[in-house]
Amino acid sequence: MPHRTLLSAEPRSRLFGIPTERAEMARHYILDAADLALVLSGLAPAGPLGWPVRGR
Repeated sequence: MPHRTLLSAEPRSRLFGIPTERAEMARHYILDAADLALVLSGLAPAGPLGWPVRGR
């Protein structure tokens, strides 16, 4: 069976690329006020990974 590519280069880059713009990096890697309030409340999601994989 031939190899198929589901995404072209541009959509793949948008989905999986590492942000390079300062504002975009901040949006992905800095906790916002709601996240900080949840962390400081002491409530953590159940499961072995807890905070590292908490979804929004």
